Amino acid sequence: MSGNVPQHNMANNTTVSAYSEREADSSSWTAMPICYLVIMIIATISNGVVLYVFARHPHLRTAFNVYIINLSMANLIETFMMMPLNIATYLRSHWWLGSTACSVFIYGLSLQAVAINSHLLITINRMWAVSAPVSYRTYHRKKVSICLCIFIWLYVHVVHTPGYVIDAVYYRPPVEIGCFVNGMMQYGWFHAMQFCLFKIPVLAIICCYPYVAYKSLKARTFRSVHPTTVSAMTGSDTRAVKGPTSGHHDGMGLTADVAQDMLVVLHNRRAESSRRRGAFLLLSVMTLSMLVFWTPSAVYYTVVSFGHVNWPAVEQAANIMCLLETIADPICFTLALKEVREAVKGLLLPWKSS
Repeated sequence: MSGNVPQHNMANNTTVSAYSEREADSSSWTAMPICYLVIMIIATISNGVVLYVFARHPHLRTAFNVYIINLSMANLIETFMMMPLNIATYLRSHWWLGSTACSVFIYGLSLQAVAINSHLLITINRMWAVSAPVSYRTYHRKKVSICLCIFIWLYVHVVHTPGYVIDAVYYRPPVEIGCFVNGMMQYGWFHAMQFCLFKIPVLAIICCYPYVAYKSLKARTFRSVHPTTVSAMTGSDTRAVKGPTSGHHDGMGLTADVAQDMLVVLHNRRAESSRRRGAFLLLSVMTLSMLVFWTPSAVYYTVVSFGHVNWPAVEQAANIMCLLETIADPICFTLALKEVREAVKGLLLPWKSS
C-alpha cells in the first residue's frame, strides 16, 4: 500500500523519498486518490456480494469454498482498513493522520500478505487434488480447510509481528518525516519478511500452475478414454449399485429403486466433474490475475530493495495494480464457479433467476 507521503509502498518500502513540492497543508483530489476511491467502492461491493451469497446459501459453504470465503474476508478487511488511509495520504504531501493511524497503515502489510498467501493456499489445494486424488477425497473436509486458513493468518502474523512491534517501539521515525517501516534498521527481518510473505508465494503460484494444468489435462483425458475404469476407481460405477430384487420394473430388467439410485449416482458424478472443472478454471484465472496484478510489483520492489532506485511513476502504477487484485478476485470466483455465479445472478437479477 502506498500514500503520497515520503515513503515507498508499505509492503515493500526500503528507502525514503523526498517531500513533494506541493504545499504541506494543501489537499488535492488528483488521479491517484480518485483511483483509490473507485477501487475501494468496487472492492467493497464485489467482495461483500460474494460473502453475502455464501452466508445466504449454506450449500455453497463446501470444503473448497472455505478458501474463497477466507480470501474474500481478507480482501474486505484490507479494503476497509487500508483504502481510506491511502486516500487520505494521497490528498497531502505529508503524513498528517498521526502515529496511531500510521501503525494501522503499516499493519495493513499483514493483510496484504494474508490475501496473497490465501491465493497460494488455493494453489496448494489444487496441487493436492491432482497429485493425490484418493487422499484428497478421503481427508479434505471443511475442518481441514478451516484449519489451513487459520494457519495462514497465524503464519503471516508470526513472520510480520515481531519486526512490526520492534519497529514501532525503537526504530520508526517521527510521523513528521513520514509513515514507513524503517527497513534499514532491521535489514535481515525486513527482507526475509518480504520474500516469505510476498515474493515466494507469487513465484510458487506461477510455477505450480503448469504442473496442475498438466495433471488435470492428463486426468481428464484418462477419464474420457477409460470411463469404466474411472467409475470403478471412484466407486461410482452404476452397475455396482444394488437395490431390492423385487418390485416394479422399468422395462429393462431394473427395479424402480435401482433405476433411481443410478440416476442419483450419475447426477453426483456430473456434479463432482463440474466442481472439479470449476476449481481448475478458478485456479487458471486467479493465476493469470496474480501474474498480471502482482508480478510487476514483486519485480519492481525487488529491484528497489537491491538497486536503491526510486521511480515514483512506476511505484504508483504497481500500487494500483496490486489493489486491483481485490476487485479481480470476486470476479474470478463468480465467473469460474457455476453455483456461485447462479447465486450472485439470483441476488442481483432476481427476475432472471430460475
